[in-house]
Amino acid sequence: MGVPIGLDNKHPDHVAAVQKVVDAGKRHGVFTGAHTASGEESSRRRITQIMQWFPISSDAGMLKMGVEGQLADVKAGLEGQLDDDSKDGGTFY
Repeated sequence: MGVPIGLDNKHPDHVAAVQKVVDAGKRHGVFTGAHTASGEESSRRRITQIMQWFPISSDAGMLKMGVEGQLADVKAGLEGQLDDDSKDGGTFY
């Protein structure tokens, strides 16, 4: 096609080719979808195209986000920025 490569390619020729596939899928009752590099922007674009399948991240990406969130909570707890659940009995999980 002669367009840049990438998951969220916005080149007009690429966008038109993807839409052609989506339209063919609709005509034949076949779900269409595409991997995306980021969640919100690209997912909104895929929903607008009426795609039924568009993973917003990889397993590794989701695991990384979860671990980073937990580590941020630990850091905040060590710095005294989180509420102390032990005052009212706390929570087990």
